[in-house]
Amino acid sequence: MSFINTALLAGLGAVLIPIVIHLLSRKAAKVVDWGAMQFLIDSVESRKSRIELEEALLMGARCLLMGLLALAVARPFVPPGSAIPWGVVLPGFLLSLVAITTAIVLRGRRKWFWLLLLGGLALLGLTVLAVMYEKQWNLKRFGTTGRKDVAIVIDGSTSMQLRAGAAGTNFDLALLEAREIIEKAGGGNAFSLILGGPVPMARVSEPVVNKTELMEALNGMKPVRGRMAAFDALAAAAVAVSRGSNPNKEIIVLTDGQNMGWELDNRARWEALLAGMETLPSKPKVMLRKYALPTAFRNVTAAGIAYSREVIGTDRPVSIDVTVENTGTEAVTPGGVELHIGETVLKDPGTGQLQPGAKETVRFLHQFKESGSFPVKAVVQGRDELALDDETVSVCNVIERLPVLIIDGNPAERFLDRAGAFTALALAPSVLTAPKEGGKDAVAMAPEVMPLSRAVGLGSFAAWRVIILAGVEKLPESAARRLTGWVQGGGGLMVLPGTGADAAFYNQWRTADGGRFLPARLISEALPKDGVSLAMTTFTHPALRLVADTKQSDLGTTLLQRYWKMEADATSGASTGGRTANGDAFIASVKSGFGSVLMASCNFDTAAGNLPSRQAFVALVHQLVYYLANPEGQPLNREPAAQLNLPLSRGASEGGLKGEYFKGVATGQPALVRIDPKPDFQWGGGSPGAGVPADFTARWTGAMVPRYSEEYVFDGWGDDSLAVTIGGKKVIERGGEGRMTLQAGRYYPIQIDLVDGSGGAAMQVYWRSQSQQREIISSDCLTPFPPGGTVPETVVGSLAVAGPDERPRRADLVFTRGGLVARLGEDIVPGLYRIEVPKESAKEYGALLGKDGTIPFSVADDAAESRLSVLGPKDLDFVRNRIELLEPPGVKDIINVLSGREFGEELWKYLAVGALFLLLCETALTRWIAVGRRSGEDLAVDFENKFEPSRQFRAALDRVRQGGGVS
Repeated sequence: MSFINTALLAGLGAVLIPIVIHLLSRKAAKVVDWGAMQFLIDSVESRKSRIELEEALLMGARCLLMGLLALAVARPFVPPGSAIPWGVVLPGFLLSLVAITTAIVLRGRRKWFWLLLLGGLALLGLTVLAVMYEKQWNLKRFGTTGRKDVAIVIDGSTSMQLRAGAAGTNFDLALLEAREIIEKAGGGNAFSLILGGPVPMARVSEPVVNKTELMEALNGMKPVRGRMAAFDALAAAAVAVSRGSNPNKEIIVLTDGQNMGWELDNRARWEALLAGMETLPSKPKVMLRKYALPTAFRNVTAAGIAYSREVIGTDRPVSIDVTVENTGTEAVTPGGVELHIGETVLKDPGTGQLQPGAKETVRFLHQFKESGSFPVKAVVQGRDELALDDETVSVCNVIERLPVLIIDGNPAERFLDRAGAFTALALAPSVLTAPKEGGKDAVAMAPEVMPLSRAVGLGSFAAWRVIILAGVEKLPESAARRLTGWVQGGGGLMVLPGTGADAAFYNQWRTADGGRFLPARLISEALPKDGVSLAMTTFTHPALRLVADTKQSDLGTTLLQRYWKMEADATSGASTGGRTANGDAFIASVKSGFGSVLMASCNFDTAAGNLPSRQAFVALVHQLVYYLANPEGQPLNREPAAQLNLPLSRGASEGGLKGEYFKGVATGQPALVRIDPKPDFQWGGGSPGAGVPADFTARWTGAMVPRYSEEYVFDGWGDDSLAVTIGGKKVIERGGEGRMTLQAGRYYPIQIDLVDGSGGAAMQVYWRSQSQQREIISSDCLTPFPPGGTVPETVVGSLAVAGPDERPRRADLVFTRGGLVARLGEDIVPGLYRIEVPKESAKEYGALLGKDGTIPFSVADDAAESRLSVLGPKDLDFVRNRIELLEPPGVKDIINVLSGREFGEELWKYLAVGALFLLLCETALTRWIAVGRRSGEDLAVDFENKFEPSRQFRAALDRVRQGGGVS
């Protein structure tokens, strides 16, 4: 317990007033010698104890009254987390007053006098020591008046847009209080500013004392959509204060106290944060300033946009579902839902009344007429109190064609007898959607069936997005290696083992690092007598979601008569996404590098059962292929992250070499980095690209995959100088030929160096062997990544990005093993973004470009932010157990802490009420004592003379006198 007006504690001297009056009244009593006094001594002694008790009660009440009034004027308060409860200190002090004053009244009784006096003084001393200890302890807690590094975190989440009275929204109030803190608690304190959102954004990244800079940063702050990642904001604040030079550190969080983003279930991250704070000169204190949230409010949220399939083309309509949720506390009837797709606006009349917590899905049907990327925005006419969450945005990437290769393990003469026949028919375009007018093909799915004998001769699989092994017994080792590399570079593989599948081959199929490649092991073939059906309730894989509904799918009537018993390999991260009725696995999947592998327990043909005859079979095959093509859904919709990577190419599944172009010699940072399809260039006297002079040095690196196991002859030429190194061996140097024996399907590192110093730059590299004619090394035999190991990331340029908050941004173009990505590392907020692509580079990103020539993408928000779930006592206890947490109720208290002063809950109101109650008690007590002593009462005294005749005697005498005689 501490005091705001410590000097006014001198008013406790008023406690002496009743004591002095008592002593003076005792001195003023006159002693009168009265002869009859000796007869009253016994009576006085008997009443003395009662009189002393009454005086003690009266004295205690009056002294307590004066003490309570003096304490109330001094304005005591209890800091949060007080070491000694005020319920101990304050009663102890008041009891010491009672004991001391009672001792004075009972000074005639020496035993009680000394017992009460010494006990009261001891209790008074303990309370004084407790207050002094509390003072010192709080000085350590709240710091000193020395300079501090302070990080102010301002919650910019959706819910901060709720109104907070005359001050506007809670966000406006937070900005107002942040300005007041900087102005009034500035002094020598240095401040940094962090805007809390899904990703914390440092507006002033390290503590500064320049108030102008701080105010400009505050003026530029705007709320963002979604939740505040509170834990990440605390971590960012700790990093910010660590950059300051002042020894004392403080963190202030201005928030509405939602529990979203605190990661209270992640103890490991909290321990890591605590360990980081311990390394600072002083462990930062966290001041949590919480603003009030409404207990009742109206709100409807546009909770998300979902597409009926992952791969969307121009061949047929797609269903677009908009989820509308009532996140408020009152029933709401939205005015309607609009879906904006470019210039097209689709409208739905409304969902009807939504009860609190209820969700409704509004479905729109739309067919895209051209390929590219299209922003899709859903707007709910909410008529509610939180307009920021009434709309949500997504980006739909529409492809022109999805190339699929079906490798047929049984190329029979009759088409329907082939292993891949029914799978190909399921993927083949329908008559209704095959060609458009004008000869333009509108088919998104483009399956190509290739016999195994031809497929194993392919040098690369870069031309396809998805490959299906249909009834393939086994693959040559070289083809298996190439296929593994293609998948790990981003391709999608579906394995449909037929009746003649070589279990040993599939079970021993390994990646380059020796790990299992396929998601499951083939145990044995099963031939159930009556067939076995599919257990639809076990269809949990994302690719099976659409066909798992028994009301819309007839896959439950499937009977498998021949299939492989499979065992998923959980150690490699594989999972079973569907089972048969007897519990055997039907579908298993695994991620492999940047690609995915799906494995079914049977081939999709009539030999396995009646699956191809089910109406939902076509949908099943399509959904599996869609998943393999885009296992993470639409690629242009991302979750908030501190570092956001937007894929612009498919990485190692693409052919070609990584080309680095330097100004002058091949040292330092390249002026241009790109993927070149093959070593065949004729630049003449021009430049290879933007930023590269006419005289330059170029280096191409990656890996080469030969088609045949035999000796190859390499030759080539380059203006001015050409060198080619394969597998560490230089095969071409300044012209001539080189020979090297290579193994089919094996990845060989290749490096090509070209030096041009006199204009007229050109270069070509050829190879030939006994099985192939002389030709330029083609892109299907090249990959931009060396075999095995890690690939260092290379920044190859940057592009401007327009975001939802109009802040200027740039995205680095980074070359990674997963392909070319656009990387943003700051100010990631939910909403729509557009990457501005120069016209000369438009062809490189054609499939991703929107109609305006930019690459649109979206960052998702979190609808749960609108549900207003606040931090509870248990949540706060969790935080307090790990960091020093203060909860100042107002901005003045924050300023007090920054100034080295204490704050807390004031007690003067309770003391004033206690004084009033005690005054009433003192009045009643005085009256009770007065009545007991009958003070001021007139008594009728009947003086009786014992020597006079009695009334009976006088009556008898009167009768005698009258002659009546005596009876």
